[in-house]
Amino acid sequence: MTIRYARGIISRYGSENLISLKTLHIYQSNESDFPKDEWIPCSLHTLHLYSCQSLIFFPPYKNLSALKLLKIWHCTALTCLPGLVMMESLEKLVIIDCPQFSQSPDHSLPYKLQFLHISNCPSLLCLPGLEQLFSLTKLKLFDCFELVLPPPEQLPFMLHVQLELSNCLKLIDWCQRCNIPYNNKEFPKDLFVHCGEQIKLWLEEAYSFFENICVLNYNGAILQIEKWPAFRIVGFYICSSIHLKCIRWNETFNRLKQMRVWDCSHLEELVGLHKIITLQDMDISNCPNLVLIIGFPENLQYLAIDRCYKLETLDINETNLSSLEISSCSDLKFLRGLRKQASLHFLKISKCPQLCLDDELLPDMLNPNNVEISACPQLQQWCQNQDVAYI
Repeated sequence: MTIRYARGIISRYGSENLISLKTLHIYQSNESDFPKDEWIPCSLHTLHLYSCQSLIFFPPYKNLSALKLLKIWHCTALTCLPGLVMMESLEKLVIIDCPQFSQSPDHSLPYKLQFLHISNCPSLLCLPGLEQLFSLTKLKLFDCFELVLPPPEQLPFMLHVQLELSNCLKLIDWCQRCNIPYNNKEFPKDLFVHCGEQIKLWLEEAYSFFENICVLNYNGAILQIEKWPAFRIVGFYICSSIHLKCIRWNETFNRLKQMRVWDCSHLEELVGLHKIITLQDMDISNCPNLVLIIGFPENLQYLAIDRCYKLETLDINETNLSSLEISSCSDLKFLRGLRKQASLHFLKISKCPQLCLDDELLPDMLNPNNVEISACPQLQQWCQNQDVAYI
């Protein structure tokens, strides 16, 4: 089950109807939204928290004794997990991109832990209870600049654990003194995704390090982006995904700058682009069934749209573009917001036979020499009125 307002949803369903619940995803919830202790089913095995940005500490639930997997992503206000020690069955703990997380010395790690992954938690100073983890087989620590570990002779798992340490500056001497390799290698920055199973694997493993994602020949109709902890992704490329019909974006992509959507022959809708406030460069090409684009982000600078034959309206009122190129959009009739593009330096429109701009004017700062209009018969008179050459 994936829920946003945990208290309200569980209250509505009734805790008695959730007694067999195994997996729970909670995202973008406030601290007041979290359910009461008695509403948490004892059967829960997997719990994911992501983008709960006002959550300061995770409630010390007593009913999580059967929990085996806890993942926390992008909870920027989270400071500690006081209930960890009560998660007696917890085997896997992942905490990523929680800059305030420090974990009080009074809050120990559960003793059955086998897998521990902590990344981009710069306030973390120590890991209390590490000396009691006899079953730990994998320890991954990245971008925890202030973290200090006990001497290896105090850690019972050292003979069998698989260590991955990177960009934890205070652990360099610890590794050298103990003759332990310090892994400071560059991680792969590009991820290629073809199916839902690969996305699932990405979510479970090394998702925090990728900067560019290429979705190639994706076999699903809907890309479930709202579940992605995509806070480091800079480039997003969707290519040749002929089954894809809809993409809905959310604010999780808070570093995304470049997007390409190419050769998606059944794509009909792009929704929520305005939520990607960092997006600067977007290219949509050869999506012949695309009919709806809802909202562009105001910081978008470069927009190119080509061979989107069914697109009838393009609204750029909320943007401040530097470059706009539109070509081979045979059904395009309306382009709204052109006059508002105060920073526009280049405009190219070609092969849009139905496009009419009678009510639109060129931005004052746009040099007519940087405007290219061709094969758009409805714009011929408009070009004369605007002193623009019609090719």
